[in-house]
Amino acid sequence: MDLQILLSDDLSLLASEQKSQRLSAVKRLNSKLSFAENNVLLEVFEATQDRLLQLFCDASDSVRELSLCIALRLLEAVAAAESSIASRLLRPWAAPALALVERRVQPPATATASTSSRPVASEPVDEVRVPLVHLATRLLAAAPAELLLLPAVQQAAQRTAVAAAGDTSDDVKRAACELCVVLVERAGELRSSG
Repeated sequence: MDLQILLSDDLSLLASEQKSQRLSAVKRLNSKLSFAENNVLLEVFEATQDRLLQLFCDASDSVRELSLCIALRLLEAVAAAESSIASRLLRPWAAPALALVERRVQPPATATASTSSRPVASEPVDEVRVPLVHLATRLLAAAPAELLLLPAVQQAAQRTAVAAAGDTSDDVKRAACELCVVLVERAGELRSSG
């Protein structure tokens, strides 16, 4: 499957000012990625990194949810890639992605304003907070050891776990438990290799 055929005009439409066009683009991209091989997914991840961070803060609930589905699928491919490839792809993305997740998972009363140019809902619904925590979990599971040693990555992941564990939603709390398990496992790996 050729990358250009896969993406067609979807990448440009992801930046559209019209909600309907952004939503159509993420729907098509999400559908196409279901049939893509890992090497294509890695290329898509590299091509969409910055755009994904913006879509996570989109004003549309549907766009946010679908963009998170896309990111989770892409991170599966990154996790299966060689360590050097995963490191190259995640190095510029891990810290800002986790920082964004941390901000969005904070309780509504203490949530900070998004840096996105588009307005976002002040209180993310469970359907968005849960996959945000899953995103942090999968990112940490896929990240090579050298990225886990970065203070910005460690701190954002830990604060996300604490905030999610104290959430009022049981689903978010369960997602936080999974994140904590991965944090402990990866910390153990770092100590063993240490």
